[in-house]
Amino acid sequence: MIKKLEQGFNLLPEQIIHDFFPLMKLGRNPKVYQLHQPLHLLIPEWQKSLINDNISLDLAATFSDFEDKIQAAVYKFFTELRLGKNQQKDFWMLISDVSRIKGMTICEFLDEPNFQNILNQDKWTPAQKAEHCKQLLFSWRYPEFSKTKEKYENPFIRSKAAAGDPGPGAAFI
Repeated sequence: MIKKLEQGFNLLPEQIIHDFFPLMKLGRNPKVYQLHQPLHLLIPEWQKSLINDNISLDLAATFSDFEDKIQAAVYKFFTELRLGKNQQKDFWMLISDVSRIKGMTICEFLDEPNFQNILNQDKWTPAQKAEHCKQLLFSWRYPEFSKTKEKYENPFIRSKAAAGDPGPGAAFI
């Protein structure tokens, strides 16, 4: 809508904010303009997700800065895991950090065999796949913390198993 007002009617941002935003129930906040203005650059899948309220406005604005190939790769990854808005933000922070640390593009990073192995697990639910991906991302982002956590968790888990405690959820199996 903003793009059409700007290009079709040659309106300045100030005119759009002052005259049209109140009609669209967006107030007169220039920050709202900054969030909405680049949304036309999103691929159609992300635009539909935004319309259906499946992605936050600020994350959508972030994705509008990327080329279509990256947007499509992230969209595919997020939809396969069926991530909610908060999870999307968490995953995006981890993905962008770890890909930068590893010196990889987002597309290269999401094509990692480790992710593909998780995504190809037919018996896992999307929630289980998301949890495994998050653990993997977390271990890459915070390797020392992950090692320390594993060091203290594994003996506890082994001791419970040795004592005959089947662990949480065993009653439902």
